[in-house]
Amino acid sequence: MESGIWPKGNIVMCLHLCCSIYRSHYIQAHIWLKMIDFVHIYPKAQLLNLYSDECMKLFNRYKAGLLILLWMFSHGVQTAFASNAEQQAAQKAALKIQEIYDRHQLQLTPKRKAHYALRMYRLTGQEKYVSEIINHVYRLVARVSWYDEHVKDEKFRLQITDDLTSRFGQKSRDQLRSRFWQQTEFKALRFELHSVYLLAQLNQLGIKPTHFSNLLHHLQKQPLAKILLDESFIRVYAAQAANYVFWLEELGIASLPEKFIRKFKEIYPKTKDSELSQLEYQNKLYGLTHIVLAASRYYQKSVDAERFQWVTAYFVSTLDTIEKRAKADVLAEIGVCLKLVDYSDQMVIHRLKRRLLAKIDKTHHIIPGVDGDVSLSAGEHRNVLTYAFFNWPKQLITGPDLTQTPAWRRQLPYRLSLD
Repeated sequence: MESGIWPKGNIVMCLHLCCSIYRSHYIQAHIWLKMIDFVHIYPKAQLLNLYSDECMKLFNRYKAGLLILLWMFSHGVQTAFASNAEQQAAQKAALKIQEIYDRHQLQLTPKRKAHYALRMYRLTGQEKYVSEIINHVYRLVARVSWYDEHVKDEKFRLQITDDLTSRFGQKSRDQLRSRFWQQTEFKALRFELHSVYLLAQLNQLGIKPTHFSNLLHHLQKQPLAKILLDESFIRVYAAQAANYVFWLEELGIASLPEKFIRKFKEIYPKTKDSELSQLEYQNKLYGLTHIVLAASRYYQKSVDAERFQWVTAYFVSTLDTIEKRAKADVLAEIGVCLKLVDYSDQMVIHRLKRRLLAKIDKTHHIIPGVDGDVSLSAGEHRNVLTYAFFNWPKQLITGPDLTQTPAWRRQLPYRLSLD
């Protein structure tokens, strides 16, 4: 840009602004020393012109740097204002989601109520959510105790397996999974995987798997690594596989996370994304987010940013594609993952927030399904994740460990409260 395009007064203002912002006393001193030579010779009006002329000389000397500094300052101010307004809108939306779900919890299925209560406790620490978590424990303990009592009965295990593999709906993903269980050599392990899920839920609430020793010993003898590292399983159950490998480590049964991560990278290289169907692409994204979420024990602790840098790098480098192809709950999960690794690039965070804010239904104040469904139960997962991303706490809450608080312990199933 030629300096003549700029009015002299604007250039003087530019120099003053940059001097004040960056405290460049050198430039200020340079100008004023020049003025001292003329202060007793020229009248005030001419001195002002001389001052402006000196500014012009300095501007031409430092023009490129000053323009860059001024642009950075202006851009930073605009971004700060936009970011602040956006954050306020996100927090307002998050609190509205919390208000709606708190008020209408009876509309949720038992599973959804437990999912909501557990995550909200870990995000807020509010004890009003603990009673629903204890209700969930009663359901879990009843089923796990049943499994523990009959686990040595092969017919019983097959009966549970058949029951679990007959629950699939009509959606494309459900049908894909149904075909997997019909064709896989690992069908007999369906019971064991479900048992791992149940024990892991209880373990994270302070109820150790040793309470159910028959079931625990049975699981320790099963070839679970084979199915969890099997490509055909990961291609239809990437998120669940990630959960299982971290749960097995928590339960002391097997240590598979690093082997699973290596296998996942082999199956889903970044260079092959364009070849993935929408269903396959969603499965990959869910797998990536759940690797981080499972490592955090589901919002109980931050995770090692260096360990999961490859996940973060993938999200950031392919964000344009993710925004086009991913559903709302995946976008929210990605946002939560970035929070868990304490990712610092606010531009990426703001992009995800803007995208999710735009998806909120203005009448119902929640994010509906892709088909417009505003059912609270069906939408609980995506909306509680959005709450988490929009209103991320300064400190995550662990547990709750129901065995450590007397008032909670007294509410546990009788056999557990006596141990």
